Amino acid sequence: MGTRKILCVDDEKQIRELFKKILESHGYFVSTASNGTEAVREVHEDSELALVFMDLNMPGMDGLTAIEEIRKTHQVPITVITGYGYPEDKERCKTLNCDYMSKPVNIRDLVSKAEQYAPLR
Repeated sequence: MGTRKILCVDDEKQIRELFKKILESHGYFVSTASNGTEAVREVHEDSELALVFMDLNMPGMDGLTAIEEIRKTHQVPITVITGYGYPEDKERCKTLNCDYMSKPVNIRDLVSKAEQYAPLR
């Protein structure tokens, strides 16, 4: 069995806490970051991450910039979760080899995505 560690990145504390609670209730180990700078640091410091859920619209370093920085050295699976479904963002995510989900996210879809990259069985 691979690692069950997931990083959830969102500038909204309620969303980070909700995702953390949901994923931990399904057996995952979850860390959080509130912006792109923290996300890049976390990915560089934790080589056991199985998946990153990344918001796009955040203050400071946004999600796409963070993904570009992460991709320079790491190929950890990243799923973008955003409330802004701009076609150019979706296309950029494809280019950066990321999955894409729109908010609001269905809990089953969130857990299913986690199971895809970090199976518990």
